[in-house]
Amino acid sequence: MKTSQIVLLCTLLAICASAQSSEPISYMVTPSMGVILTNSDTQPLVAVLVHIQGNKTLDVYQHDFYFKDMQFDPGATLDAEMPNDLDVGVTSYKITIVWCQRLDGTQWGDLKEGGKMLAQREATRIMLSKLALYNDADFQSTLSDKQRERRSQMHVLLAHRLQEIKDKDGIAAAHAEVAWMLKNAANRKF
Repeated sequence: MKTSQIVLLCTLLAICASAQSSEPISYMVTPSMGVILTNSDTQPLVAVLVHIQGNKTLDVYQHDFYFKDMQFDPGATLDAEMPNDLDVGVTSYKITIVWCQRLDGTQWGDLKEGGKMLAQREATRIMLSKLALYNDADFQSTLSDKQRERRSQMHVLLAHRLQEIKDKDGIAAAHAEVAWMLKNAANRKF
């Protein structure tokens, strides 16, 4: 390899490393010990994964817009409130931006941890696809089962949300919400 080729290769590696090292999300801890996340990237984000470390407790904050008709736009903020079970009396926390996915599908950060979130997304897509086909009784039974599930917090929260829609507006509205979420996912390019 010629010296000019080595210099070019090193320059490309340095550019790639600097692009990866620049965190696409900045944060600020509020006086009430909440965390405000700001998209400091040049592109909209569709998923974020953040670790909030107290003295002894690690909380995982994840937000996935994949099934919604929205994204985390550049300059926009998200409020990641501290969970109640984090260490009482702690005056500071260590915040780690672990992973995010951009609107174009590219990813930043720990791809292994991001892969876990993507696997949850796929499981959610499968769950929604099944719900879309169910009659009212099977729909309700699945919601009840998912609300008790321990494996996926995302499924529990989604099942509670769909149950609230069903209770307030009826089963047709809950079915419509499932169809809307699947349509939004289908509109993503990845």
